[in-house]
Amino acid sequence: MVKKISNLIVDIARKEDLILRRIGKGILFIPELSFTYLVGRQIALNTESIFGTNNVLWKPETSISADSGRIDLVFDVQGGAGIAIEFKIGGKSDSYIRDINKLKAIPGDYEKIFCALIDAWPENLYSDGRIQAVESQQGVYRVCRDKFFDFFSTLHDSYKSQLCCIVGVWHVRNNR
Repeated sequence: MVKKISNLIVDIARKEDLILRRIGKGILFIPELSFTYLVGRQIALNTESIFGTNNVLWKPETSISADSGRIDLVFDVQGGAGIAIEFKIGGKSDSYIRDINKLKAIPGDYEKIFCALIDAWPENLYSDGRIQAVESQQGVYRVCRDKFFDFFSTLHDSYKSQLCCIVGVWHVRNNR
């Protein structure tokens, strides 16, 4: 399930970047809530292949518990594990860590995913501090990359030359 969602996120990011390039923008232009909606819609359209059932509730911006606060995207699966996803576009390491801590605070039977669209210069693809900050979040929970990160060149209003978008997807798993 997590791998399917990870692949879906990468596909959506790449396709949306191509659409936005037609108007001189790139994927990093899109508001986080809009990207969350695009991913949620695609998951909702493919519940049978992702979850093995159509008995799934799509719940954007919902609170699972008082400790977790509002989670960007939640899918509750009747009779199975749900999924909770937090998203970031750009931003700083501390906001990434806050979102991972929100996921860690979710009780119950949920697969937890953190996704970031990270703006990076080509020479910094493998050394971005935000990636290192996320992957240093170990302990009771393991924060693991779903796969080797996908990346592509994109446009950004703040820069004259192209930069890259790293599509980072991490699975937040309980070590117990």
